[in-house]
Amino acid sequence: MNQKLSKKPYQTNREDGMTTSALARRAITIFQDHIEALGYKPLVHFELEGCCHSSQNSASQAPFNRTLSGTKAGTKTGNKLATAAELSHRKSASHRGREHTRERKLSSEHFVHINKALKHAGIEGQLVAEYWHNQWEYVSLFAGQSPLKEAQNLAQAMQLLPKLFAQHGFDQTLIKPVVWSGDQGQLALGSKNIFTEKARAVHIPNAIQVNVSVLDSDGENLVARDNFGELLQRCFLNTSLANCLLFMPEPDAFERLALKNKYGLAQELCSPTDISGGHQGSIALYKERGKHNQPMGVEVILYDQHSQALLSEQNWQKTARVEHRLGSASMAYDPYVNVVFALANLVDALEAYHNDKGRALLATPFIEQALPVQMYSRIKEHHLNNGLDNKCTTKQAQEPSAYELFAGSDWLAKRINRSGQALNKSNLLHRELGEQLTRSVLTKYQPNNNIALLTTG
Repeated sequence: MNQKLSKKPYQTNREDGMTTSALARRAITIFQDHIEALGYKPLVHFELEGCCHSSQNSASQAPFNRTLSGTKAGTKTGNKLATAAELSHRKSASHRGREHTRERKLSSEHFVHINKALKHAGIEGQLVAEYWHNQWEYVSLFAGQSPLKEAQNLAQAMQLLPKLFAQHGFDQTLIKPVVWSGDQGQLALGSKNIFTEKARAVHIPNAIQVNVSVLDSDGENLVARDNFGELLQRCFLNTSLANCLLFMPEPDAFERLALKNKYGLAQELCSPTDISGGHQGSIALYKERGKHNQPMGVEVILYDQHSQALLSEQNWQKTARVEHRLGSASMAYDPYVNVVFALANLVDALEAYHNDKGRALLATPFIEQALPVQMYSRIKEHHLNNGLDNKCTTKQAQEPSAYELFAGSDWLAKRINRSGQALNKSNLLHRELGEQLTRSVLTKYQPNNNIALLTTG
């Protein structure tokens, strides 16, 4: 039985203690009501990657065989999620002779039991196997849930999954941006699926991805109509730099961006490194094609006696969406705050669409942007020689950090307040809710808290 949300819209709750999440829940309900008043239904879906390990090694455990069936790290087969059983049983001849650490390995049976527990808890999501050693992915189910319920699903799953993995002998559940030396291997030059016999450490990046679309009053996907998909994508492209603190909430999130270049893992990893668009960028618009150029929305309508597809059709309009791929897996990630960020962009896109079909917004091409290299600023020392063999030291701040960028932006606060005013929610409970939430975020992630003290590596 699905758990119902305990909160009524706009209701105060002293138990929340006005936490960041509690403020974000208020903002979500305002956005949901605003979007509904405009005649639309917002859809938000999460994907979360992580790893699990057991501290007890087993000498009888079979060697780990990596998935090498034409897919690259972290990808899906076509438009259909590969099942845990499929991923668990695919083998590669190039890897049969090479063993990973002999520890407990995730199996299809583990996923079956954990998914039953998630369903029993009222969480509309399930786990599937991912590419690297003992890597998994939590995937939201399309069950018609509201964005608020979707945020609750992920928040609850992040707390429950470590307990569920522990029940199956995995005492470490790693919801982290990077699992350092989480696997071993080196792809052959120019190959996407053939590994050499060389063994080297692979640092595993883990992401949180947010998929956003919206239905009109007839239940049709607006992302597939006119240029609305491009509008929604542009809104995310324009706001992600200043708000990257929300989805990259710990120092290792910035190390995740540097894995390809810093550790020579460009071939092995497909994680994003900057803010880019198109259908293969870090903020991707999926219409006819997905991020691996595969056709989207393919539905099989006729199978043969061996369950092989004989006839299929493409309905990409149903699956069209914007996927925000920049988020880093982290226990510091707040699903409620990030749903606020997603809905804020959706409201901006809807307003631009109704104003002038987004012509003004799309008039200037978007240029790819580099992300900050750090969560907090550090003072960098420069040693200068004055020509007299005496060195003097000057201090110069580096590029703005994620924390500074968010502190210097008022876009999110103003967007929340405008939507509240549009609904005449300007009472004491919601007055300056935008500022309250952004101040709470800055307090939560301020440099002297526990998150800032997390070490990298």
